[in-house]
Amino acid sequence: MKIVDVKTYPTVYPVKQPFSNGMRTTRQRPFGIVEIITDAGITGWGEGTGVAPRAAIQSQVIGRDLFHTEVIWDGLAYMGVDAGAISGIDIALWDIMGQALKLPIHTLLGGAFRSEVQAYARGFSAAMCLITRRHSRRTPRVTPTRALRR
Repeated sequence: MKIVDVKTYPTVYPVKQPFSNGMRTTRQRPFGIVEIITDAGITGWGEGTGVAPRAAIQSQVIGRDLFHTEVIWDGLAYMGVDAGAISGIDIALWDIMGQALKLPIHTLLGGAFRSEVQAYARGFSAAMCLITRRHSRRTPRVTPTRALRR
């Protein structure tokens, strides 16, 4: 099954209450919706923190076998596409795979480990977390290596 078209819908929405950290004030949040269409007529949808440039989509996504997700990821990353934008494409590919195989995505990813998950939201980057923790007196110094071991 080949990818024949990719449509992207970049979107920005205002936050109700702007918030700040040491680097910037956030007044709006961007995100992107991705629609991938296959030669079998199956359409998959994904959401990321942005959308990939059209040139990257043309050269690395359209015409590819949708089951080659790692090849697509690597090609987009090599072209400098942000991981948040690539994730929207990746989610749409998994959506199509689940529909094509008539299986839930959690089965394709190795099975469900739990029946419920706690909601999670993040308002700033991991690098900002490290900087904030590094300069806090109440929290021990956290380096990227230690953070990954937790």
